Amino acid sequence: MNGKKNYSLEELIATLEQKGAIHILIYLEEKKNANLTSIMENTPKVGQTAIYTAIRKLLDQELINEKKEPPYNRRFFSLTDRGKKVVEILKKLKEIT
Repeated sequence: MNGKKNYSLEELIATLEQKGAIHILIYLEEKKNANLTSIMENTPKVGQTAIYTAIRKLLDQELINEKKEPPYNRRFFSLTDRGKKVVEILKKLKEIT
């Protein structure tokens, strides 16, 4: 086995359907690196619970990375290479809508 996790298209779509998930991906693409507070403040009309769920699913799908920075272990998120590819596809989809 090559160590790569296999993902289904259905799982990816289910993750993207999670409220706030696409907005979080696009926000991280613009900012490159953002903490949880910043994501919450810049994800309009999405509650805290939905944001936590979206982040967990995005992490599970390896679309984003999480890094904890000392001294307070603040959580920072950034796109993975896989996440960057998904954002590029989302941008192309937006062009045709």
